[in-house]
Amino acid sequence: MTNHSDFDFDALIAAIAKRGIAILDAWMGTLCVDLGDDVLLYATPGWEGLPGLPWSVETDGDVPAHGTVEIDWSDDLDENVATYAAALAKLVAAHS
Repeated sequence: MTNHSDFDFDALIAAIAKRGIAILDAWMGTLCVDLGDDVLLYATPGWEGLPGLPWSVETDGDVPAHGTVEIDWSDDLDENVATYAAALAKLVAAHS
């Protein structure tokens, strides 16, 4: 397990976006998936200093659901990208 305070979430977010797993809003620094019908699923590692994978669903500006997927990020970037992709797939399935 990586020490959360020393973890480079920016590198992880950039790698996820570069691989097309989620859309990066560069201005906000968030990752999201468009679920259709004006519903966005935000899932951004390290968002606001939170551990794991904080996520929220936004529907027309409202946030009807949010939470955190417990993840112990490793020191391996590729492993973390794969872990993120698997967690995101479960979130998408649960909220689609």
